Amino acid sequence: MPEAPRQPSLFAVTDAPPDAAPPIVQPAGDGFWLMPRDAQITLAQVAEAGGAIRLTCAACRRTRQWRPAQLPGVDPDTPMTVIARRAVCGDPACRARRGVLTVLRPTPPRRRPGHVTARDLARIRALAEQVTPAFRPPVLDDLDAPLRVGAFMPGDERYAGGYVVGAWAGRVLVGWGIPRSAKNLRRKAGR
Repeated sequence: MPEAPRQPSLFAVTDAPPDAAPPIVQPAGDGFWLMPRDAQITLAQVAEAGGAIRLTCAACRRTRQWRPAQLPGVDPDTPMTVIARRAVCGDPACRARRGVLTVLRPTPPRRRPGHVTARDLARIRALAEQVTPAFRPPVLDDLDAPLRVGAFMPGDERYAGGYVVGAWAGRVLVGWGIPRSAKNLRRKAGR
């Protein structure tokens, strides 16, 4: 029995403009899904914005993240639709061609209220200057302000789970609020 023709997708991907060639419909289950807002963004635009690309494989659920500079074999003018269509899971045991491609954009710093003293600021700056790719000092959790602060190499702050509060000496400063119970203990101790 012959197969019924597949219905064209609303998000069909083509290499040429629609008037130059008929659309090439991507087979079901092949290629990485991409948000429509990211479809025509190029790799150069992602790099200019300071963003990154994250691939999550549908088969093995592994997630990998790259900055545009880590993809030297890809032309900077390549749109994300082409990258999503050609992407393959990086796990050698999986090599699946389906999942989700996400364009990560840096979020603007969210400022938390609090009064950072000059002493706190000096300690935070000294903390940032100690950070290297091989060493990250412990988080400052005894500041006068009601927050904890850590310093990270650029790109590593994504895994910290806190708020980006600034930068110093080429390092990213991340802050975390202090739980109410810890604030109460500080208040009782007179800090």
